[in-house]
Amino acid sequence: GPRRHAPRDMRLGDPVQYGPDGFERRDWPKRVVWMGRFVELKQPDMALRIFERVLARHPDAELVLLGDGENEGALRDYVSARPALARAVRFEGFQNDVRPYLEQAGVGLGTSRFEGYCHAVVEMKMASIPVVAFDLPWLDTLKDGSGAVTVPQGDVVAAADAVCRFQCLRRRFS
Repeated sequence: GPRRHAPRDMRLGDPVQYGPDGFERRDWPKRVVWMGRFVELKQPDMALRIFERVLARHPDAELVLLGDGENEGALRDYVSARPALARAVRFEGFQNDVRPYLEQAGVGLGTSRFEGYCHAVVEMKMASIPVVAFDLPWLDTLKDGSGAVTVPQGDVVAAADAVCRFQCLRRRFS
């Protein structure tokens, strides 16, 4: 039979929806949040490597990982083998409502190698959290001046430096 095509003006709605009350911000500049599936494409291992560098400069920093997936066991093993990380990293699993975690975060971290539309970054920005992410140049949500700082893909040092700059700035002005 004939092939059917979607109308050319069809737009996909943003599935990120919040009520009229939005977010209640609490300032936790030392807390970094990462959200996503624990799969290779999202590179959660990079979040741990970045955070190790942050922790070396800010021993009181915390990393909250929201998500689950096939690489969770390896990530937990990596953390448990490093006492400093084990004290500072929390695995909170998949969450239907991420608001309580975003309300208590100081910096959001994005480590994906590819995204078509980065829901995690959008949610972090909706919560007024500055975002440090690996560059995905095709995404408008990561353009300069959009509340996000991008670093080259895989540049753990630059990402850690950016997270630390946000932590220091938030501390100075809070």
